[in-house]
Amino acid sequence: AWTCVRDLVSARRDPSSPLHAGISEIWLELDVLGTGVEASDPAVFVGIRPPERTAAASLELAESALRLLQPGGVPPGIASCLLRASDACVDGARIVSVGAMLSRKTWGVRINVGDLPLERWPEYLRRIRWPGNAAPVLELGRWLTDKVDGVKLCFDAAHVLWPQIGIEAYFRPTSRLDPRWTALLDELVARRLCDPAKKDALLEWVGPVFPWKSPAPWPASLIARSLLMPSETLGVIGRGLSHVKLTLSPLRPLSAKAYLGFMHLWVTSPAADGIAVASAGPSLGVRSQPIDAAAMRAGDDEIG
Repeated sequence: AWTCVRDLVSARRDPSSPLHAGISEIWLELDVLGTGVEASDPAVFVGIRPPERTAAASLELAESALRLLQPGGVPPGIASCLLRASDACVDGARIVSVGAMLSRKTWGVRINVGDLPLERWPEYLRRIRWPGNAAPVLELGRWLTDKVDGVKLCFDAAHVLWPQIGIEAYFRPTSRLDPRWTALLDELVARRLCDPAKKDALLEWVGPVFPWKSPAPWPASLIARSLLMPSETLGVIGRGLSHVKLTLSPLRPLSAKAYLGFMHLWVTSPAADGIAVASAGPSLGVRSQPIDAAAMRAGDDEIG
């Protein structure tokens, strides 16, 4: 699996590859087994952002990325699900990311569709032949869309589309933690989808970790890189929240999962109101302002 990850990253770094301009980000998710031990292989997710932002271009990039992660070729069933998910897109909707679940026993793909107007959801689900009840999906979508900046539909595919469906809710990245995070988590607590202690832990997670406050020794590679930076620039680990996903399944009750993560950042000298970003990766989307939050994905946790 890790060889496939290296191949994908190499293609993303190659200016002659379509993936160089068309992949906005790559991130890994590591499953933690019941024993507390991480799975040996990751789930690999790829953000799709072609220059022309069309459904057809997004599909082509998704297929190209998955071929690198599955050297034997994308299985016909998954290829068919990808095609239907793309062909049914209307009004600017498209596949915005795909995930290869290399950590699972059964090789499957997560298909995330964004920019689809809420009123188009029932028709879209019918056209892709999703084998579930659209009514509760639409009801949940209506409840979420007034509270966040955007939502995505998330499907699991193997030889067919599975009846489980997820709705990711997110806020646009800013230089500080969006106060609506607290309001959203409070509502999830009220609906008994989030444990109050986990809500508090999520909000406390957000913020920078300084080298001198790190609970573990600072990595030697980051120390070496910092010696090459200007004296007023400091390396920190930025911790932030990415999104919440609500999952509907015929086999279990509605559940909520929060996605959080961390990323190394270069910041300028601390200012009176916080820390100014010197440079950051594309997934952060933060401006040169004080930071205490970022959109990063490195892990997830059931919050119910």
